[in-house]
Formats: sequence, C-alpha cells, structure tokens
Amino acid sequence: MVGSTALGQLAIVATLPIIARLYHPEDLGRLGTFTAFLGTASVATALRYDILIVAAGSELEAIALLAGVCAMTIPVALLCCGILGWLIHQGLLGFGVLPPDAVLWMFPGLVATQLFLTLRYWLMRRQEFPTIARVTLGQSVVRAIAPLALYPLGGWTPLVASEVAGRCAGMGTMLKARGKELRLALAGLPAGAVTRALRNHQESPLAGLPSTLINTASNYLPLPLIAGAYGAAAAGYFAVVQRAMQLPLSLVGRNVADVFHARLAHHARVASGDARRLFWRTSLLLLGLGMIPGAVVLLAGRPAIIALLGREWAVSGDLLVALVPWSVAMFVVSPLSRAVVVFRGQTLKLVYDLISLVAVFVVMGMATSRDWSLTRLVWILSWSQAATYIVYFVVLLRLLPANAGATPVAVPPLDGD
Repeated sequence: MVGSTALGQLAIVATLPIIARLYHPEDLGRLGTFTAFLGTASVATALRYDILIVAAGSELEAIALLAGVCAMTIPVALLCCGILGWLIHQGLLGFGVLPPDAVLWMFPGLVATQLFLTLRYWLMRRQEFPTIARVTLGQSVVRAIAPLALYPLGGWTPLVASEVAGRCAGMGTMLKARGKELRLALAGLPAGAVTRALRNHQESPLAGLPSTLINTASNYLPLPLIAGAYGAAAAGYFAVVQRAMQLPLSLVGRNVADVFHARLAHHARVASGDARRLFWRTSLLLLGLGMIPGAVVLLAGRPAIIALLGREWAVSGDLLVALVPWSVAMFVVSPLSRAVVVFRGQTLKLVYDLISLVAVFVVMGMATSRDWSLTRLVWILSWSQAATYIVYFVVLLRLLPANAGATPVAVPPLDGD
C-alpha cells in the first residue's frame, strides 16, 4: 500500500512545478477553497456511518450499513451544495472567492468521494489492502495528469474538473474485485436490516458527526479564511504548501491508519489486551517517520520551493517552513484517531474538536485586527494547532482499554445474526 501511494504522490509532486507555471495563484487558491469545503462536507454525507463498516459486529451488519450509507449520500450531498451556494452568495468564511459553477462541480465531487470511501471501508474490513493500494495509485495519477491535459479549457475549470475526476477514478476497480459478491450480499439483506443497523449505531450521527465536522473544519477552514482576509492569491500560496506538507500524511499516514484501524478493530472484537501496545508502537513509528521530512523542510524548504516553482512562489517557501509543527503533529496523531471509532469516544473527542476550531478563529481574528503578515499568521496558527493535537493524543490514549480484560462497548447484533 505504501509503495503504490508513494508512486501516486510522486506523480503529483512531479507535475506540481508545471502546474505552478501554467496556472495563476488565484486559480490554485480557488481550487484550495473548493477542496476545503468538499473535504469538510464529505464527512457529513454518510453521517459517519461509513467508518463503522470496518468494525461492524457481523457481515450482515456491515452490508446493511453500506446500503444505508449509499441511500443517504445523494440527499445529504444536495443539502451541502445548497449550503455552499449560500456561502458563495453571501461571501462568508472566504467562500466568496469561488465562482457560481463551483456548486455544480461540488455535487459529483461529494457523491464520488462518499461512494469511494464506503467501498474502501468495506474492502478494509476484508483486509484487501492490495486492491485499495491500486485504486489509490490510479486516483493520484489522474489528479497529476488531468490538469495538464485539460489546461486548454482555461481558468480554474481544468483544476476543479481534475479534482472531481480523480475522486471518481478507481471505483470500477473496487467493484470489479468484489462487485458480484457485494451485489449478492445486498440482494440478500433481510427486511428492516438497514434500519436496525442504523438504529444500533445512532450515537454516530448524534455524537460522532458534530465532532468530526468541527475537527475537519479546523483543518480546512484556514485556507478559505485566508482567501477572505488576504485574497485568492494568498490562498493559492498557502494551498500549494499545504498540499506539499500533507504529502507524508498521504504517503504513509493514510495507509498506516487503515492497517491500524483494521488491527485495532480486531483486538476490540476478540477482547485482546494488545490495543494499547499497538497504539504506542504505531505512535512512535509515526513520530520517527514524521521528524525526517520535518527536519528537511526546516533546513531547505524555502530554497527548494523557489527552485521547483520559481521565485514568484517565494512566499510559499516561507509558509512551508511555518507549517512544520502543525504537519508533524497531524502526521503522528491523525492515523491514531481511528481509535475514536473503534472504542466509541466521540463525545469525549468533541471537547478537543471545539478547542481546535476556536483556536483557528481566535488566531485569524488576531491576525486581521493586528494586521499580521501572512507568514506570521501561519506560524502562530501552526503552533496553536500542534498544541491541540497534543491534547488529542492524550484523549485517544484515555480511550484505550487499560488491561486485557477491558473491552469496548458491545455492539448489539442484528436480528438473525
């Protein structure tokens, strides 16, 4: 999985210098603002029922959850598109920089993202990591090549079209691997199975969704807020380096998270005492891996950006260095956050999420009232978010069973299991 993801991310990095010279910073800023909303809204399209597929108590319950997620995706996506249209019209939270057609692109983007994630979680449950790896590689290649192929369309259209196309790519491969089996399982669902599965996990939308929305917003909102306060070009400078600093998370973190999630769910199902040991082993591994790119960026980040993208992107070099504390903390803690789902800690996590989001608005408010430079803003924002991730780590540690006899909250089986 790591190898396939590495190839895909290398393709994206290889085309970034060309994209930076073809497209204006304003266009990249608009794309970053679009993906900020997409990334935040996509956690709501399934009301967080999708992630429960991995640790469902039985295969019947897992398929029932999958069917329920597919049924709710389109209506929730339409609601999210309406919210985006309103934000653009009112010019709120920086989304006023988006053109009106962003709403039309948002709908297929949200639906494709959710269907992909749903199939991904189902394959994770079956531990079919090679299939997931191939699909991840395909998505990255599409995202890397499409902006170059579609450049003649002009403006930001090639960028947003490439983003949506990348999210659609790979679903055919996933369905080809297990499509027949999935269709048979869905056809064999007993009457009322979907309703019972959703009801048995109703704490997910009640507690998990607000928490996850707030957490995701605290990660994504800085970019549109920067667009609103400093302009679309500043958002473009920030978007480029934010993508670069998320490279280690995409390269290693997501794959580690998937394996960690599957193994932690297994320990939970069999009441194993290895959950805490797995948590510490994974966190130390991620810390060691995260320090390497962090040190490289601190030493050579700015000149590397100038050499790759051109001197007009020098501001991005300063922002790249400033993002190191936030990025390293996110790299270590984000994969470990799957423990929240396995051990049902959504309510406790909500406290952390509120602190993180409030920190974003406090720092942004201070920046606008005191006329901070963009670089100073990003430095202070980076350290404040790194501090909140330390709080998050402590929260996650408290969720784990302290001994071999401790077990997570029992999941009631579906009728007929």
